[in-house]
Amino acid sequence: MALAQSQPQVIVQESKDLKEIIARLNERLDEPFVTVNTVTGDKGIKQAQDEYQRLMNNKSPKSKRK
Repeated sequence: MALAQSQPQVIVQESKDLKEIIARLNERLDEPFVTVNTVTGDKGIKQAQDEYQRLMNNKSPKSKRK
């Protein structure tokens, strides 16, 4: 019976922990963040567009490509 009595306390503590984590996450999501974007080179926008175009071309048969 000791185990059955301790389970609600564990759940309550976990619930408090989860509420604290979610509150901290919400605070962090409300803060601005900075990103760096490149046009050329590895991980650049052009490389991503070229990769996307390659994937789109490969999804349809060559006979149907324009």
